[in-house]
Amino acid sequence: MRFYVRFPEEAGYIHPFVHLGGYRPATPYAQGGAGIRPRGDDRVTVSIEPTGDWGEYPPPGIWHLYTYWHEMRGLSDGNYWGNSMRPAQPAPVPAGRWQCAEVMLKMNSAPDKYDGELAFWLDGRLQAHFAPGVRQDPNKVFGVELVSEGGKAFPGFRWRTNDDLKINFLWLLH
Repeated sequence: MRFYVRFPEEAGYIHPFVHLGGYRPATPYAQGGAGIRPRGDDRVTVSIEPTGDWGEYPPPGIWHLYTYWHEMRGLSDGNYWGNSMRPAQPAPVPAGRWQCAEVMLKMNSAPDKYDGELAFWLDGRLQAHFAPGVRQDPNKVFGVELVSEGGKAFPGFRWRTNDDLKINFLWLLH
């Protein structure tokens, strides 16, 4: 998926933004699911969106991937809010200029394989590629953050437990 976006000079924080994923069965309309972990055969969702990390970064924030899949991590209260996938270095969202954003979602090749991938580029430069073996921060509890050195190996994604779950939607939100 590739799109161009321009946030105004006086941009605020937003959530959600642009989603890519799959529903099974496919529907001609967007479905919900916030706070609920997918089963593995019903849905997978990846959103590229800005985050301010509760004010740590000025608006509109930094880019991250907000994901829902059946092996995502949840909170102690039983809710499953999207897990954040982040590059090793924060990628600021520019205000007042056009930017090209691209996302690649590769489903796992078989229900038992951890060979699924996720990547994103900004203005043609790779920001993060989540693939088997890349190094991740072992202390990140709610998602995956890549590290430049050290860390532990990322196993890869097992996005689905059924080959019938396919990428079949693009959802524009704001």
